[in-house]
Amino acid sequence: MNLFHVAPIPLGVGSVIEPGNFGRLMTLNDAGSFVAHREAVFECIRAKNFIDKPSRLESIFCCLDEESIREYRTRFAPLGICYEVELIDLDKPVHIAPISLVISRQQHVLPVSALEQAANSYWAYSVTNDLIARSANDLIPIISHADMVPEHVSASLELLTPGSIRIVRRLDT
Repeated sequence: MNLFHVAPIPLGVGSVIEPGNFGRLMTLNDAGSFVAHREAVFECIRAKNFIDKPSRLESIFCCLDEESIREYRTRFAPLGICYEVELIDLDKPVHIAPISLVISRQQHVLPVSALEQAANSYWAYSVTNDLIARSANDLIPIISHADMVPEHVSASLELLTPGSIRIVRRLDT
């Protein structure tokens, strides 16, 4: 089961990416930045209401298809390089949610309640009530059998997991 990832540096086939780099970068962010604030709200909502979900700060972000990873790169890492990757730690938990629920930048004054609502929607999201993926092992049949995934779910989803990933190939930009 291959997924897609954006990395800030060139990597060779077979390179392993460990989880947690995003969280490390958040500790270097200005505490007043919108991204740091957003992630603090998302983590607070997760810890309070969705403790079984993996932390964004301790995870790796992937997408299910090339179209979604290109959208992800545009929104979050315009200078990043897109890769096809494989999960290494199939027993680790996963969470899948629409990229659109992660507010990428503050375009106007945003009430805290709107950010909290987005975080709640992000963590409460499941592919469908019948196809809940709790780990990568659960996810393999969902992704492998496209007829199992409803059409309205197929685009612009991100998957996060506290497991490692391995580079399969670099995508053409």
